[in-house]
Amino acid sequence: MAMWQWFPCACRGAAKLDIEASCARESDHLSVADAVREFRTHTKAAVVSALGSGAKSNAAVEGVVRLVEAISLGPGMNLPHLVSEAELHTGTADAPMQLVIRLGREPVVAEIATRSRLSHSVRIAPEVRFALDLPVAGSPLTLRVKGFSFLALPELAQMREMMLNEIGEYDKHTAFAWWCEHKDTVFPLTCSKFHRIWESLWGMRCLQALPDSKRKDAFWGYLNSVDMEMCAFEFFFDEDGEPRVAAQVRCSPRDAHVGLISEELSGPILCGGDRKMGEKFAASAINFCALLHGRKFGQPGAKLDLVVKLLSAAEWWGPATSGWQRWDRTWNCTDRVNVLGKVTKAQGRLIWHMEDNATILQVRPTSLAKPAKPSDHSTVPVWMAVFLTLMFVVLLGLGFDRHRL
Repeated sequence: MAMWQWFPCACRGAAKLDIEASCARESDHLSVADAVREFRTHTKAAVVSALGSGAKSNAAVEGVVRLVEAISLGPGMNLPHLVSEAELHTGTADAPMQLVIRLGREPVVAEIATRSRLSHSVRIAPEVRFALDLPVAGSPLTLRVKGFSFLALPELAQMREMMLNEIGEYDKHTAFAWWCEHKDTVFPLTCSKFHRIWESLWGMRCLQALPDSKRKDAFWGYLNSVDMEMCAFEFFFDEDGEPRVAAQVRCSPRDAHVGLISEELSGPILCGGDRKMGEKFAASAINFCALLHGRKFGQPGAKLDLVVKLLSAAEWWGPATSGWQRWDRTWNCTDRVNVLGKVTKAQGRLIWHMEDNATILQVRPTSLAKPAKPSDHSTVPVWMAVFLTLMFVVLLGLGFDRHRL
């Protein structure tokens, strides 16, 4: 069964229990932060009991808790008016430990920063549940989830419908030709999130020399994005001991044939020679692909740090001052870097708002991050090129002086 299809939210012993099974109640009506802290304590005790103490046990606990923190605490960082509470159930012999987060009466949705180059948003239901399944007989540590999903950008389904109406059955060649013809008129950069994602990647000067076949493959993958309900995160270590995470998701039967296309495209991306280039120019998108499909194709799952970063709330964002990026309110949702390009303060990539009111997504500048001008991030900045040239001349002059001596 394909990983994106109707995947059981659990697949062994304790995991076969419904996520809403009755549990021993530890605490009612905690703050979310307090509940997550208690969840960490109980998770550590449970994992150490199952795996023993050691570096891998500690890393496994950190992986679980960091994901829970990102998902649970993120909305409140961007929506200070949000009234939330939590319950922690420590579990029984017949039911797993469970954390319940309530975020009010309405769902919350997060826009993903454009430069992450993902064609989804994130949605949390008014109530989200986490249940921890400990490893059994070689199975991975698993965090089951209910109430958390990835929503494909609505304009992608709109494109598929328009193509069917205008050209009938289509393939990646005819679909890409349709996109090139209509993108500026039907999906202008002023209002199309997908067009801005596309332009942020394929507008790079360094990618202009690539053949159209690469653009067609990329567009075909984006076009066939579908909504996905998250069922579980599985935690494990790769051969180098690096923590990895894989996802169990399911989509609507109505979208199954579209999701299958997306899955089939993932194999060549993850296993082929283009992965290295993709990790350079679209690291979040490639990691997201590995999260969903890596295990199926015998590839490592997603890097845990990048998944946590992707699912964490942003602290600052805003548009650029010129170019089409001035219409993108998430363009400055990036890490803070120094003059040498080294990251000095990282941040998340999600900007949360109430599902029925995206206007709350206002610009949030900060003194920590200077507004970025639109640029080709694949090239060396002019100031750096000048600096390196001057240093080369100085060192060359010193070399001649020594030779004369």
